[in-house]
Amino acid sequence: MELIKGGWYMTVREAMQKWHFATRRSVDNRLKQGRIDGAFKFNGQWMIPSSALFDDLRIKEGKYIGWRKRYGKGKNRSGDHADD
Repeated sequence: MELIKGGWYMTVREAMQKWHFATRRSVDNRLKQGRIDGAFKFNGQWMIPSSALFDDLRIKEGKYIGWRKRYGKGKNRSGDHADD
C-alpha cells in the first residue's frame, strides 16, 4: 500500500489478493467499468483506495435463486431425454 493524495491506496495485485480473485483480469474489468469507487490511474498504474469495496453483481437471494431447477433450464432440459 502506498500513501498518495493523503490516503492509502493499493495496487491491482494487492486488491486481487485482498478480495481473493484468481486473476488480475477480474479486478481490471471492474476498474475499467467504473465499479470500484475512488480508483484512479497514477503513472499508468491503477490506484485503489484501501477501504474500497467492489460491487458483487451476483444474485444471492430473492426469487431468482434456483430458477434453473424450477424451470428445467441447463444441462437436464425436459426435451433431452434419451429414453423416449
